Amino acid sequence: MVNKKIRLLRDYQLGAVRALQQAALPGKHRFLFEMATGTGKTLLSAAIAKLYLRTENAHRILFLVDRLELERQAEKNFTAYLAADGISTVIYKQKRQDWAKAQVVVTTIQSLATNNRFLTDFAPTDFQLIISDEAHRTISGNNRAIFEYFVGAKLGLTATPRDYLKGVTDEEAKEDPRAYERRLLLDAWRTFGCNDGEATFSFSLLDAVRHKPAPYLVNPVTVDARTDITTRMLADGFKVTVTADEDGQETELVFTGRDFERNFFSDETNLSFTRCFFDHAKRDPLTGEIGKAICFAVSRKHATKLVTLLNAEATPRWPEVYGTGSDFAVQVTSDQPGAQQMTIDFANNNLHGKSRWRAAEFRDYDTSRTRVCVTVVMMTTGYDCEDLLNVVLARPIFSPTDFVQIKGRGTRLFTFRHRDGTTERTAAKDGFVLFDFFANCEFFEKMFNYDRKIALPTGLPAPGPDTGAGGTGGTEPAKPATYTNTSVDPLAGIVHESIGDDGMRIDREMYRARFTTQAQELAAQHPALSEAVAAENWAEAEAIAAQLLLERPKEFWNLLKLQQVFRSDRNPSLREILKVIFGFQPEVAKREQLAAECFEKYLAATATDATKTRELRHVFNALVLDGPVCGLIERGEFPQIRSLDAGLYQAIKTVGADELKVLRSYVEAHVAKDDFVRVA
Repeated sequence: MVNKKIRLLRDYQLGAVRALQQAALPGKHRFLFEMATGTGKTLLSAAIAKLYLRTENAHRILFLVDRLELERQAEKNFTAYLAADGISTVIYKQKRQDWAKAQVVVTTIQSLATNNRFLTDFAPTDFQLIISDEAHRTISGNNRAIFEYFVGAKLGLTATPRDYLKGVTDEEAKEDPRAYERRLLLDAWRTFGCNDGEATFSFSLLDAVRHKPAPYLVNPVTVDARTDITTRMLADGFKVTVTADEDGQETELVFTGRDFERNFFSDETNLSFTRCFFDHAKRDPLTGEIGKAICFAVSRKHATKLVTLLNAEATPRWPEVYGTGSDFAVQVTSDQPGAQQMTIDFANNNLHGKSRWRAAEFRDYDTSRTRVCVTVVMMTTGYDCEDLLNVVLARPIFSPTDFVQIKGRGTRLFTFRHRDGTTERTAAKDGFVLFDFFANCEFFEKMFNYDRKIALPTGLPAPGPDTGAGGTGGTEPAKPATYTNTSVDPLAGIVHESIGDDGMRIDREMYRARFTTQAQELAAQHPALSEAVAAENWAEAEAIAAQLLLERPKEFWNLLKLQQVFRSDRNPSLREILKVIFGFQPEVAKREQLAAECFEKYLAATATDATKTRELRHVFNALVLDGPVCGLIERGEFPQIRSLDAGLYQAIKTVGADELKVLRSYVEAHVAKDDFVRVA
């Protein structure tokens, strides 16, 4: 059988195509797909392009990107997907004289902006479909005029969830570091006709990881590694005493994580980072070589230091593979000659040639000789490298969108293969390692406020190519004090944590926020639901919400998924979730809280002896919170109860047989014990 390399759309990609077709029926021409990094937005774009071309809704399509490396990557992928169908793809600046012969034209938005080429080289009707990759950046600022110049249908793609930036109002823009990101995202939603905040189609990281029968993306194992210095930086600050003047007066300087490699320098700390990477990096499952990695540094200068340390460490470890002048690691920043080509070569497994690791056994193995690319802001978004096994955060990150994009570099699936004659060995990628040297995961799991504006420390440098500040904003002190540490800085602690199907909190918050937004908008559109909520008629509200929201083909919300992101130490009902969404309770009640609420209802509904309230509460809690003990009570095995819990036994005696019978009957009739099942 001949392998024609036919690409088949996954189920959710077919769902996206159908969602676009459905949205287009009433004459809509603007669409937005919100899909996690690694879920195949380019393949989906090619399918949409083919659909438009084959149905004669378009004879030429424009694909817009915002970075040079993404331009080449998109052209390569479109050609691979569509060439067999006779659909040609070109890069505009490479075919400026005859681009019109192609059916798909790929370009950076900057190429069109230069000398207003979009006005001089194109007519508004040249493209009948314009697809904007990472839409909130492609159409930002003055680029909007270019985008709107063309009159065709418009499809936006984004992996950046709008919901991370909820709770930031326009009035807070000057104070909130997320305001600029928020404005870009909201503009993108409006531009693509999603004024209600609902994308034409959405598919999140959690959707991909939880997909049955098999996942489409993988979660990381996080390695939280802290040195003596960074541990103190992340706590109360690293304090040093220096001589401040000629009279010998001393002053104390305090440095935090945001000062690292900006005004606090420590090669010993960087060395500890480097050695930790070598000792704990995920290995190629076939060869055992350190898996390919992208390391995100604070600045270009910091990137240079890390590359030097990585290569210096690789040479003595494996002198036969990485000798003097090692290219184990390379710096990929915009000031380096050929940086764009390096990103392409790394993805194509030929950066500095092929690996020589176990060359006799793995002859012609398709993996790059260079194992680590150290960068600042390049390779952050839209960069496809499926066989990436390690992502290194050697800098603090405060922007949730940056964190999600960087983490997303490692989530793609991949199958490692090597054929030697008739023998083929394969191994599936089962995850990746996320090295976190500045507690970024902890910050977004425990400290980041997803509902209100965040208050970051002042003094953060403005984002730029040299800072890698990740959009954190802030103002820089006029002349910050600097300090260079020369003392050894060993690792103080290292913690490995596997991320399960529930994902990180930042992933759950996206899912939770999207459902919250949709439910609130649904109430605004359906008076019956809004009236039921206002009247606190939760049975009616639950029934309406279930009918209108759950198991729908577009989003496919279901109670199990919602319970996973709204749960406390128990799974809530849809009714409880609605109470949280509409502000009637702050969070889903924990088991003990719910038991207390149910007991108060029992007291209100029955005539009880007030002198026995404490004992009644004790027995009630045993009936609803402790399954094994509840069974003993129901079977009348009181001697066994006495041996297990003398206090409960005494409470049962005080309550008496008659009151115990009333209590058990009430619990049986009015308390849903499934609501009290403990979850991890």
